[in-house]
Amino acid sequence: MLFASCEKDNDKAIVLPPIDTTLLTMQVNIGVNYDTVVFVSLTSGVVKSSAVKDFDLAFDAAPESKNIFLNTGKYMFAWRTQCTDMMNTDTTGLNWLTDSDNMLGDSTVFGNNMISNYNANPNIVVIDRGKFNHIGSDRYRKVQVVSIDSVSYTIRYSKLNNTDYHEFVVMRDNAYSQVYFSFDNGGKMVNIAPLKNQWDMMFTGYMHTY
Repeated sequence: MLFASCEKDNDKAIVLPPIDTTLLTMQVNIGVNYDTVVFVSLTSGVVKSSAVKDFDLAFDAAPESKNIFLNTGKYMFAWRTQCTDMMNTDTTGLNWLTDSDNMLGDSTVFGNNMISNYNANPNIVVIDRGKFNHIGSDRYRKVQVVSIDSVSYTIRYSKLNNTDYHEFVVMRDNAYSQVYFSFDNGGKMVNIAPLKNQWDMMFTGYMHTY
């Protein structure tokens, strides 16, 4: 038995472009107290720097995501209670936790923010905004996730004594990896990060719990 083959005329070897082996060095300064978050592009260097204290929560911006993160760079802690009543939340004996430093959505204190495809988890999350940047009643908030869809997150929140009560719509923006929120001045969105296609790495302080 005889086998034969022939090479196609249009088969050509793939020639890869030359590899740039230039070694680049970069210095990133996040402050002596790790009080700055710095976004870096591997081609253009530092893109944007922001103060860590300027935000409390980060919301994933992609339409399909439901993750909410604490700003652990501010030494923030939280606990998801079993209570769904904002006005009568039991805040005694809380087991304070913080997000894992792996930055995975299933390792956050907020955890699963949906109990079904259409219903947000209504259990109140009590938040410690961090002892180094906040004092007195301004240090703590109660937060309830009202709804999550492909366009926005809706949350309501107040101080522990039920003052400074607000409901706020956090709009997604898929041009960013995350959008950032602060409880300051009744609640507001803050510009922390550059567009997601403008940076490769983020440098900041964080907590690791043992």
